[in-house]
Amino acid sequence: MIDTVLQSIAAFAGTNVDDILILTILLASAGPRYKGRVMAGQYIGVLSLLAISIAASRAASFILSGYSWVLGIVPIILGVRYALKQDGLDEEDIPLGIMPTALLAISNGADNLGVYIPLLSGYDVWDIITMTVVFIIMLALWCMIAHAVSGRDAIGRLIRRYERVAVPAVLMILGIVIIADGAS
Repeated sequence: MIDTVLQSIAAFAGTNVDDILILTILLASAGPRYKGRVMAGQYIGVLSLLAISIAASRAASFILSGYSWVLGIVPIILGVRYALKQDGLDEEDIPLGIMPTALLAISNGADNLGVYIPLLSGYDVWDIITMTVVFIIMLALWCMIAHAVSGRDAIGRLIRRYERVAVPAVLMILGIVIIADGAS
């Protein structure tokens, strides 16, 4: 069980280190009423990736890795949408919510699937339950860190100052990287 916990922590941290930066930017950009939605979306996205990985490993099937590049389209669309919806919005109304955040986490998850599926294929039911619990705890830790960092005045001001350019740019670059990785 200790091995499963340590492997789960390593798998989560290794595949979600990029998500903490994106989550921090989203939380710093979101108005107060959207912060909980962003965190809920992160949970839904990451736990969806875990569920897909469990199903794929249990069914002994494969994910069409030749088509994983398609997932890169989601952050590009979200980046364009974010850039276009900025006009006339004040900081409190930036439209960040559960589904856009979940879709972003899922679209950024090709590396997650590539790690989780092989790892899970050697796990029994109790190991899978242990991994799920570890992921839920790690998600809470990720959300707390991102919330704390985004709440720092200097960081928050910096992100809000450049968010109109940075958020769409980060999302679109992420999409391009996903497409490039999937196409290679």
